[in-house]
Amino acid sequence: MICANNKALSIFSLVLLAATIASTHAAEHGVRMNAAKATFEPAYLKIQPGDTVKFIPIGKSKTVTATSTLVPDGAYHWQGIPGKSLSAKLSREGIYLYQSNKHVAKGMVGVIQVGSAVNLDQAKTRAQQIARQAGGGARFLPLLSSVERSTASTSRTTEDIKPTP
Repeated sequence: MICANNKALSIFSLVLLAATIASTHAAEHGVRMNAAKATFEPAYLKIQPGDTVKFIPIGKSKTVTATSTLVPDGAYHWQGIPGKSLSAKLSREGIYLYQSNKHVAKGMVGVIQVGSAVNLDQAKTRAQQIARQAGGGARFLPLLSSVERSTASTSRTTEDIKPTP
């Protein structure tokens, strides 16, 4: 009986350890919001479920925001405050489209792929709608072509991307 309890305790301990290790591997990725250039840098990001994306305004980016315009089913939308950093933890697999509402006509849009691109067709449809409404939204389409050919993680951590005064 003692041997069975020790075995159960050992299995439980291993499962708990694995869960702890998995949760500590979630990463934070940085995206610079540059209103002067009307860009998000990088504009395309591939991350893993559970990772966090931090949107960081740079320079005199007092009017720039990051606002989700399409998220996978069951994921939450986000809306930034102009000129402020925003962190979004993305747990659902799929494509997330986002934009700066004030600068979308200038092409200030971005794409985040979390794990598998399970909603790629939906993302392409939404990108085409935005392109018709705001000319700069057409920039989504070449960014989405990165999704189809992307297999490796292409991201930068917030240590790589620091805001500039």
